[in-house]
Amino acid sequence: MTLSTKKMEKLLKQLLAAALIALVGCGSFVATAQQQPYRFAANLRGGLYINNRQAWSLEGLWQWQFSRFVGAGMGIEMASQYLQDPNTITINGQKATLSKNDCNVAWILFKPSLVLRSPYLINRPDGDFSLWLEALPGLSLGFPSRNSVTYEFLDIAGLAPSGYRWQKFNNHGVQWLFWRADVAVKASIDRWVAGAGYEVSNLDYYSGHRNVTLPDGSKFAVPRKQLSHKWFVSIGYMF
Repeated sequence: MTLSTKKMEKLLKQLLAAALIALVGCGSFVATAQQQPYRFAANLRGGLYINNRQAWSLEGLWQWQFSRFVGAGMGIEMASQYLQDPNTITINGQKATLSKNDCNVAWILFKPSLVLRSPYLINRPDGDFSLWLEALPGLSLGFPSRNSVTYEFLDIAGLAPSGYRWQKFNNHGVQWLFWRADVAVKASIDRWVAGAGYEVSNLDYYSGHRNVTLPDGSKFAVPRKQLSHKWFVSIGYMF
């Protein structure tokens, strides 16, 4: 065997050893990365408000977990009542019916929050299944679909109806900033996460109708202020 061949054999052995070291190091890095929690999550929540004449809720929630137990979130929620019957009152001696567009009160809510996570209740070593608790205290910046009420009048000419007309009554002093807190139990399988939870807030669902004054000087009748309670389920994806 010539000297040049021996040198080449030595060089090949060194390259092979370096490749094995790099492969082991890369495997260790990948394994460590898989054990670390994902920092971002996109969630879709669906829920029901269980008071204030029940309403459905649909929310998109983005989360950034900048540390293991603390993060930040931002949600956009759409909520609306359903199947509410229009009320009929007398205004200036005429029967008036609340317009259908005002029967079901709706809101759009922007919801910044702090994200607090518990230690894992269950965490399989392979990372395929985890279970934990999560709390999101925060604020809601809300915009009601209507800041007024509209009544519909049936005009009578003689003994027969002659047509409809509408009269709008504006609301004053709408409240737009609310506090809220929710708690949920969450479970993940790989990157997918599902959860269920409860939210409480001081959302005044009737704020857009609460300070409407009718022609006779009376206030538009709405339920008294109370805390809002909501149950929800969610599904999300971590990345």
